[in-house]
Amino acid sequence: MELLAGEPNYLVTLWQSGCRYRFDFSKVYYNPRLSTEHDLLSSQIEKDEVVVDAFAGVGPFAMRAAANRKAWVLASDLNPASVEALETNVKLNKLHGRVSVSIGDGREKIREAVRTLWLDKPFKIPNTSPLLPDHFIINLPDSSIQFLDAFRDLYLPLSNSEGFLDAVKKKSKLPLLHCYCFTRQVDDAENDICQLKFVRAVAPHKDMYRITFELPLELLLFSSYSPDEMKGKQV
Repeated sequence: MELLAGEPNYLVTLWQSGCRYRFDFSKVYYNPRLSTEHDLLSSQIEKDEVVVDAFAGVGPFAMRAAANRKAWVLASDLNPASVEALETNVKLNKLHGRVSVSIGDGREKIREAVRTLWLDKPFKIPNTSPLLPDHFIINLPDSSIQFLDAFRDLYLPLSNSEGFLDAVKKKSKLPLLHCYCFTRQVDDAENDICQLKFVRAVAPHKDMYRITFELPLELLLFSSYSPDEMKGKQV
């Protein structure tokens, strides 16, 4: 970033959809043109659902999901400046206890999310069993496809943990993955894709899409999946 004139002050504060954000835009990425998409995706999240946002940036999805939809959010990013902004925005929006912030690689954060929810119990909710994820968000369009392998055997490390598979079977629906990507062309949505949504044109012949689909148990328990063991759970 090059300063053409004026003071080198890049700290901004803005309001969007009832949420307040503060960050240094010379150190983080934020595109206000995506505000409508942030609202649209957040509207698909229900009260008390659990969201894993491993590429959270300054928290456009995390803040909306927690503040407007009353969800529980694991928000992380690899950029220390983004994580600092996340922590600031949690405080500004009074979401302490509803948004858990951490720093780290996105693939690792996806892989450890279920264990964090089940064993570490980051959200202090009285009289509830450990939580399971309802939504995963991968908002890294240039390389999001490269992270899809992180969901293979995601549940396997906890498959022998007391009560875990029973909790999975009792859950009314499978987790949804919301994956953003760039593409030059798009085929019709397959049956297993819940939603294929055009977000915006980035350049000639380069569009941004959001693909939303369920993560089946055959994938989450890939190495040990048994239809008989999971009897009663539709996949």
